[in-house]
Parts: sequence; C-alpha cells; structure tokens
Amino acid sequence: MPPAARLSREKIAAAALALADREGLDALSMRNVASALGVGAMSLYNHVRDKADLESLLLDAVFAPVKPASRNGNWEARAKASVRAIRTALNSHPSLAPLLLKRTTSSEAALQPIEDLLSALDVGGFKGRALLRAYHTLLGFLTGFVLTDLTGALSIRNQRSLPDVAKSVMDLDSTRFPHLRACAKMATQSKPGEEFEYGLSAVLAGLKDAEGLKR
Repeated sequence: MPPAARLSREKIAAAALALADREGLDALSMRNVASALGVGAMSLYNHVRDKADLESLLLDAVFAPVKPASRNGNWEARAKASVRAIRTALNSHPSLAPLLLKRTTSSEAALQPIEDLLSALDVGGFKGRALLRAYHTLLGFLTGFVLTDLTGALSIRNQRSLPDVAKSVMDLDSTRFPHLRACAKMATQSKPGEEFEYGLSAVLAGLKDAEGLKR
C-alpha cells in the first residue's frame, strides 16, 4: 500500500479518471478514489479539498490533451476548432460529459476551449448579447450531439451496435413511423462526424444571418 505522502494531485486525477471511465460518474467519491489508490479517504484531503475540487481535477485531466487554440486565421474556423476540441475531449471520457455540460466548474483546462470559442465569435462580430446568444446556441448544439454520442457509447458498452439500434427502429410500424425508419436506415450509412460537421456549419451560418453579419 503506497504511503499517503506519495500521493499527488496527478495520481489522484488518474485514479479518479480510471474509476469514472470504468464504473461511471455515480461511482466517483473521495472514498472510492482513495480505495483505488490503496489509501484511507482522509489521505486525499491533503491534496484535494472536497468532491467539487476532485471533479475540477478530473476535468483538468480530461482536457489536458487539448492544445491551445490558434489566434490566427478565419474566426469561423477557430470557432469550429474549439467546438470540435470540446466534443473530442468529452467523447474520450463519455461518462464525464455531465461535469462540463450540467455543472459549474472551476477547471481552467475545461474552460479554456470555451474562452477560445468566445474569442473567435467576438472576432466574428458577435458582441454583447449577440455573443451570449451565439454561445448558448452553440453549447446547446454541442450538448445534443455529446448526449447522442454518449447514448451510442452506452449502447456499445451494453453490446448493442449501431446496426442493432437501427434494426430496433426498423421494426417499428412503417405506417406510423415512416420518417423515423428512413432516418434509421440512413444512420447506418453515414460517416462518423458527418452530421456533426454539417450541423456545426449550419448553426454558424444561421447565427450570422440572425445577427445580420456578412457570410
């Protein structure tokens, strides 16, 4: 059993991340993380203040691989890159999506891609309330896709592939659900990320039109 003195925030974050990936967000607790590290729960409090600090530390670990966004180039390309970075980070650890999407966080690593997105939108001409509206719209779009991705990941974890899920939809009554069945069929033929990229471009185009910005 490693002594508490050898603990570090980095080791705690790694253990918490492995626990959340393996057992889900509900399993995340100071006691469970301490158990995974082979120490008593009180040992963690020498490095982590409370569960909120643990969650922030966890998001730091999730977003650590995200590289700082470039401030050069077209603002729209920068905005898209920031949204993609958030989605990629969350898809790497799907059970942690609620930490960023549903709760306030103090993780600077998690907040940096959001700041990069706001900076790009500001350069694109979104100011004041228009900036807030654009951010909320893009976050809503991103949230929807991440939750869809999470549903797919859980289906795979439960040994249900996309074709299996689509087949269950195809078994629906064709007279009551013709369009849903058609979409399910197309879903088995679409490339990963294709709909996301289409939607991201469409949302940005719509936002520009709504604010009367040059396209």
